[in-house]
Amino acid sequence: MNIVDLQVNHMRSAIGIDGKNIKITWNICEANKQKCFQVSVTDSKNRMLHNSNRIFGAQTCYDLPIDIEYRTKANIDVRSWDENEEEAAASMKVITGISQGDWKAVWINPEEETPDIETRRGAYLKKQFYVDADMVGKTAYIYATCHGLMDIYINGNIACENKLMPGTQQYDQRLMVETMDVSALIKPGVNEIIFPLEMDGIEAPWQMTGIKMCMAAILHFYCRWK
Repeated sequence: MNIVDLQVNHMRSAIGIDGKNIKITWNICEANKQKCFQVSVTDSKNRMLHNSNRIFGAQTCYDLPIDIEYRTKANIDVRSWDENEEEAAASMKVITGISQGDWKAVWINPEEETPDIETRRGAYLKKQFYVDADMVGKTAYIYATCHGLMDIYINGNIACENKLMPGTQQYDQRLMVETMDVSALIKPGVNEIIFPLEMDGIEAPWQMTGIKMCMAAILHFYCRWK
């Protein structure tokens, strides 16, 4: 008996999600039938946030009855038993994003003037920042979005392997925010972040509504002390 295809909100990698209305799903293989299951959630310090205890039934989905706080790393563990009490287990890491009220960053517009879209060139933003030695090894996240497409590098290392971030979006309605765990990239002393930014090149609905678009970026760096 095995648990396969464990997902949170239909995602196999749940990073930057909202911590509300979480649905957990999985599949069972090499077993005739699931007799019962149990779902537990712990935080990064292994403190129990939720324990469903055993729930009898063949269902392979579970609506988490609690919210996971913003800017939290949690582990979701699923255990399942078949009719012969054979047990299977699977786990998944979840990192919630940042709430709108927690944003401290402001928009950066690298263009002194806004040229025509056809002739607009990409931008290359760079910033140095200092990190005390006793902060290295703590949990550090970057939350970022932009008008256009972006990559992020810290100390010469790419912060996220995702391509075409943050994805196609309608800027006058909503923006998707990328959440990146950059703890391993931070060093004591002076650090450097590089933020290539370019237009997405897509003929989007807002370009036909009279909204004048320009490249811009917003980035929030957060380091958890504890």
